[in-house]
Amino acid sequence: MFTPQDFVTCVRENLQKRGFKKARIDEITGAFEARAEGYRQQGMDGTTASTLAMRDTFDNITRDVQERIKRTAKMLSVQASNNERIAQGLNVTTSTFLMDGKPGSKGTALARAAVSLIEDDPRFSGLSYSTQRELTRGQLYAIFGDVIDKIGKGAFGRQKGKAHLPNVIREVKGERTGDMVAKEFADAWLKVQDLAVDLFNQAGGSMRRLDRYIPQSQNAVKIMRAGEGKWVDAHMNAVDWNNTRWPDGTMIRPEQRLDVLKQVYSTLVSDGANKIDAKAFRGRGRAVGNMLENHRFLHYKDAQSWLDIHEQFGDGNVFDVFIRHIDDMAHRIALVETFGPNPEMTKMNVAAIVRKQAAAEGPKAQADAEAVLKNKFDPMFETIMRDNPMDPNSLLGNLVTGTSNILTAAQLGSASFLAIPGDFMQTAAVRALNNMGLFDGVGYYVKTLASDPAFMKQISTQSGFVMDEVVMSTYAQTRFTGLATQGPQISRRVSEAVMRLSLLSGHTRSARWAVQSEFMGLMNRSRGTAFQDLPFRQVMERYGITADEWDAMRNNVGTWTPRKDVAFMRPIDILQTDMPNRQSLYNKFQGMIFEESRKMVPEATVEGAVTLKDTTRPDTLVGALLYSFAMYKNFPVSFAMIYGRLGMTSRTVKGRLSFYAGLGAAMTLVGALGTQMREISRGRDPLPMDNAAFIGKAFLSGGALSIYGDFLFSGINEFGRGPQDIVAGPLIGFLGDTTDLVLGDVFQWADTVGSLSDKEFESSTAAKAVEWAKRYTPGSSLWWARLALERQVFDRLQEIADPNAYRKRQSNMRKQESEKGNSYWWAPGQRTPDRAPQFGG
Repeated sequence: MFTPQDFVTCVRENLQKRGFKKARIDEITGAFEARAEGYRQQGMDGTTASTLAMRDTFDNITRDVQERIKRTAKMLSVQASNNERIAQGLNVTTSTFLMDGKPGSKGTALARAAVSLIEDDPRFSGLSYSTQRELTRGQLYAIFGDVIDKIGKGAFGRQKGKAHLPNVIREVKGERTGDMVAKEFADAWLKVQDLAVDLFNQAGGSMRRLDRYIPQSQNAVKIMRAGEGKWVDAHMNAVDWNNTRWPDGTMIRPEQRLDVLKQVYSTLVSDGANKIDAKAFRGRGRAVGNMLENHRFLHYKDAQSWLDIHEQFGDGNVFDVFIRHIDDMAHRIALVETFGPNPEMTKMNVAAIVRKQAAAEGPKAQADAEAVLKNKFDPMFETIMRDNPMDPNSLLGNLVTGTSNILTAAQLGSASFLAIPGDFMQTAAVRALNNMGLFDGVGYYVKTLASDPAFMKQISTQSGFVMDEVVMSTYAQTRFTGLATQGPQISRRVSEAVMRLSLLSGHTRSARWAVQSEFMGLMNRSRGTAFQDLPFRQVMERYGITADEWDAMRNNVGTWTPRKDVAFMRPIDILQTDMPNRQSLYNKFQGMIFEESRKMVPEATVEGAVTLKDTTRPDTLVGALLYSFAMYKNFPVSFAMIYGRLGMTSRTVKGRLSFYAGLGAAMTLVGALGTQMREISRGRDPLPMDNAAFIGKAFLSGGALSIYGDFLFSGINEFGRGPQDIVAGPLIGFLGDTTDLVLGDVFQWADTVGSLSDKEFESSTAAKAVEWAKRYTPGSSLWWARLALERQVFDRLQEIADPNAYRKRQSNMRKQESEKGNSYWWAPGQRTPDRAPQFGG
């Protein structure tokens, strides 16, 4: 009869003959014994348990060998690709103006190639981590199709389909609820989950499919409030211990379960700072591609157990949990696709390649390369690896990010004055550079914004382009601050509400989809054109697309016509073909369309954030100060980087100068238009335009630089801030104003009492409170409501709070007319305007 001892003896002898060391032999036989014990605990006899354990052990050894070979092949492939990418730097032009580093240096250009692996740089051919992450998100979300519009985010971040969410969990676990919407979403989720695992493995990672698995997202504050005992007791009964196993597949024995849950608890409350026992979990290294099941560790018995645990300890609702998991998987897949199974090792390898090639160019080139690696590549890599995340439960961090969101809501209500015309001009400039029709896509923009936004959202998701407002409560202000998805939920909701009311959210969504849809329509109209004759061929070449790949695309992908006025050649349809390289083709074509839409409708970048504040966190004092400094500056810095580098892709100096001149002239017109519209929205006539100050202000206002245009040409900007306040940032300004409001009278009283004059103390707190509310009330800067709100609410409050309000208004109006040359068409203090704006000036 077969016994465990027979197996152990046989395996030990064979492994010894093959040259295995004692430690590895002990590990393999230990795994067998653990598996056999697990099967015996399930009620199997010794022979059956040993037989199944033997099968599992051999399967696991075979899989480990196969995965090791696959990971080695992926690392070699990534290294070859990195060598090719970095070699491109020898033919790239750099510039100090573009914040590249030393201009004209080969070392700088070589190191910039490394940076382009993280975030797109149009001077280098190939896809970046950031692009890979977004196109993977799109591929996963596309599976949801129409149902994501039934269970998704609605206006102002409102969760739609709340009643279906518990049934989604039950349907995922295999329970029949009769809720067809929940079943449709659950079926899509199971497909999404399997596809995510497949994409991860195709990229070079190692992960098993799990049957009907549902992730958990637990809140550290809730866990700590409950305490270790309550959390462990709840999980001891809720966890499915047959499926919750060590990553190598061995069972967790009953006597180990308490310690395991305590380790998990400790890890969750410390936000991962206290890592679970590396030996017990086997493989918790930095090799993302070999993480196996570590981030999918706990399994729950049934739907009700999952729902009970989520009710007690969960973060967000059921939909939020699914979205976080998709975004996390897209991040992991992009990391492995770009940097291989062990990103840390690849990062060091990339740096070594750059140093070696730079050294061949001379010591100066090597020093220039080192500076870019240190100041850009390393901190950007740390950012995408999420090595230094903000503590989500930090009081200081939430205060900084929450206040930033509120300030965004109070100060960016008129940002659409510049954003809407600016995006049209930027799109036209990029399309001209790409040899495309200047204003093609305007029709799609109007349809998305006004005629049928629901249909456009639907076909956008089905095409693999995620309109972020469908899956998250805030996103539009990310273009300017990068803080939109952080901070307390209420602050995010308020900020998003104002951005939607200002039309910035709807415009951003529509403008990007207009670019994406028109590009797919353009490819469909060009399917009969050979690669060398494509007017936009250079765009495809920037993303590494070859003539053979264009032929494969146009010959194998048909026209998609969900409606008679829609005819697209969609990259996502490549995935439905039987071409062996379909995933690679999808990545290239989808990545091209996605990145071009981000160039035409730009947003703040990782490099811009790192340039301004390095990798500091808002939950530290230094980080809070730098967040204030960087707020609103990320976008103009990113703007200069994006369009400056895009212009460098032109093959001739004349072409570059033409692009820069055209974009500069267009953005000056945008700045002039935005400046005048802002004047009208504040109750003033348009400014005279026959002077250098206005032209300079208009030039700086284009590209979201209006704060600089304001104070450089008048000494003080529209928020009452001077240059020193702009440098410090709005958070410091808010702190100063709040301190002055709370303590100003105290210092004024002390100064009055201590002086020798007969001047009596007069409190100004009420007047300051009105000014403070006017400046920091969310929505107070909304372009269509600001003037009425000022005249009907804040002016009345000023009259009550400040006896000198009338005198101050008259002084400010005279100063405006003498210094700026324009008058008020609706003067402060008036209940109704005397006249319409005058454009004669």
